Amino acid sequence: MARRAMLAVATVTAAVQTGGISYIGCFADCGHVPHRFVRTMPHNAGNMPQTDSPAACATKCGGWEYFAMQDGQDCFCGNGSGYASQGVSTRCNAPCPGDRSATCGGTCANSVYYNRDGPAPPPPLPRGTNWPPLPTPGTETDPSAFDIEWQSPSSSGARGAMPLGSGECSASVWVEPNGDLLIFVVKSDSFDELSSRGKLARLRIRLDPPLQTDTRFRQRLVLRNASVVVTSHDRAIDLFVDANAAALRLKAAGPSPFAFHASLEVWRTSNASTPIRIKDGHAIPVPPPPPEGWLQGSFCNAWNRSADMLVPQDHAGSAAIGVVHPNPGTTATALVADTLRL
Repeated sequence: MARRAMLAVATVTAAVQTGGISYIGCFADCGHVPHRFVRTMPHNAGNMPQTDSPAACATKCGGWEYFAMQDGQDCFCGNGSGYASQGVSTRCNAPCPGDRSATCGGTCANSVYYNRDGPAPPPPLPRGTNWPPLPTPGTETDPSAFDIEWQSPSSSGARGAMPLGSGECSASVWVEPNGDLLIFVVKSDSFDELSSRGKLARLRIRLDPPLQTDTRFRQRLVLRNASVVVTSHDRAIDLFVDANAAALRLKAAGPSPFAFHASLEVWRTSNASTPIRIKDGHAIPVPPPPPEGWLQGSFCNAWNRSADMLVPQDHAGSAAIGVVHPNPGTTATALVADTLRL
């Protein structure tokens, strides 16, 4: 029986600003009612099969707040957050004919840009998604009395993490002494070649100026809405796992401006394997000595694991970083390519 390739995909998306325009993300279009398409951007600025690019479409949509490219050739303009009314999409994979380094949407998918100077407003949450509701304080269903609060950052890495989870995803969240917020992300249906549910990614969130971790630092696991809230002086970061989408939602707020940086850290950078010895014509793994304090059986120490692969920019999008962990071999490579084109 052929070995089944297994796939785990993680992306980090953030606004990218160039020349007065900011890329927001990939969003679905072409929703329809009987006898007509429903477009998320009201103004069709024309078809540019030879020259479509972010710069060209921005010029055509000069008076509009947002613009979008679709299918490698179409340009649309609009105001307000209607661009997100049909939800996010993963189909923005058409290169721009006028700028091969950029992506011009895809089939029924818009690469959306903010057409103003300064940072783009965050896109709205998908339809039907709201910040988790809270039980009425003081009632018997209110678990606030059992919230966990820490007054210092983790001094032992992920061992000092708080758990988050709902639906398909879970996460471990901790703050380092330098003020960086780190997140391990796991998805319930992502297994590696050892049939273990490895972590998809480690995300690092950094504020500028940095989050201070002095005596006014607090990290709280809020049981009422299954979220983690980090506060320090006048700034706060809220996180929760969305039960209605495979997504981790995060928002940061404060009374004065600050920069927000999100990055993905890959640690499985090369193939790793255990040595073997031959006995009676059979290859037998030679497990390495277990680390100090290791409690699992020795069979867990004999393994062959492939490295993670960064997703090519034309598949991940110009404002996203993607990583996949497939089984090695041509079957897995083809599966990765086909999955990213969906």
